Amino acid sequence: MNQTTRQAGNQAGSQAGNQAGNQSTRLPGSAGNAGNAGNAGNESLRPASTAEADATDAAALSPPVELSVVMPCLNEAETLAVCVEKARAALAENGIAGEVIVADNGSTDGSQEIARAHGARVVPVALRGYGAALNAGIRAARGRYVLMADADDSYEFAHIPRFLAELRAGADLVMGNRFRGGIGPGAMPLLHRYLGNPVLSFLGRIFFHAPIGDFHCGIRAFRKDAYERLELRTTGMEFASEMVVKSSLLGQKITEVPTTLKKDGRSRPPHLKTWRDGWRHLRFLLVYSPRWLFLYPGLALMIAGIALIAWLVPAERRRTLPSMLCLMLGTETCFASFFLSLLGLRRR
Repeated sequence: MNQTTRQAGNQAGSQAGNQAGNQSTRLPGSAGNAGNAGNAGNESLRPASTAEADATDAAALSPPVELSVVMPCLNEAETLAVCVEKARAALAENGIAGEVIVADNGSTDGSQEIARAHGARVVPVALRGYGAALNAGIRAARGRYVLMADADDSYEFAHIPRFLAELRAGADLVMGNRFRGGIGPGAMPLLHRYLGNPVLSFLGRIFFHAPIGDFHCGIRAFRKDAYERLELRTTGMEFASEMVVKSSLLGQKITEVPTTLKKDGRSRPPHLKTWRDGWRHLRFLLVYSPRWLFLYPGLALMIAGIALIAWLVPAERRRTLPSMLCLMLGTETCFASFFLSLLGLRRR
């Protein structure tokens, strides 16, 4: 009985095995079924890939952006909407394919929502500082050219075509000149207008041979690829000086156009601090010009030391220590200038 049962079981098992084998021969086997499952998985992923492809195609089909207008922003709710609208109007009226970017530096007054509501693209920037905000906004720009301007309604966005015309003509950096275009009543403190800006601009022209009459104008435009070659690093107000200095050192083409400045529309004090930011600008100019910081003062000390020695020796005077100190200090300073210049050339 047991043997009969065992035989029947073996026959049933062999038949089931043969049927499974035949089925695997006629139809995809276990590996094929796994492949079907994989295909099903691919089918489920296909909509996402298609969506990404569609987004890429849409971006490719969208008209290229020629000019990006970038505004740094930190609690500019009072004037931001006006600035964005003026920039968009200037682009539309002149047939310029452009965009408006607001580089927000952590505003707490709703500036981000205001910018979006008026058609600007908001780029959040965690690192605080005028230069940090601008750098992030510029890097996010899609335009071939970039124009930067403050969001305090003090600059004239209707002058955008002036800047763009110079860029189209081959300029790498186009600076606005407020002294040539006109400064409205109360738009610039007297200390800035008659001392700070003229002196720092004069030093910039002397140190770097930059053909700039207004080194610190807040509205300027440039080629994005030229900007990327500058590799700017400062995060504060001296960002404006660094841009002009490095552009001059790299031999980029710099031009100027007249622009105007009017009293801004804010009720709060500006972020700019006269003495602190003025010193930061001056320090930056000196650091990037070893000749004026070390070489020329060193040569002056050497000449003074040699002159003192020449005056002391014939009369056999004994007080030669000051002259020797001048000579030694001047020599060391000249060597410092030489080695710093070599370091700067190597980093470039």
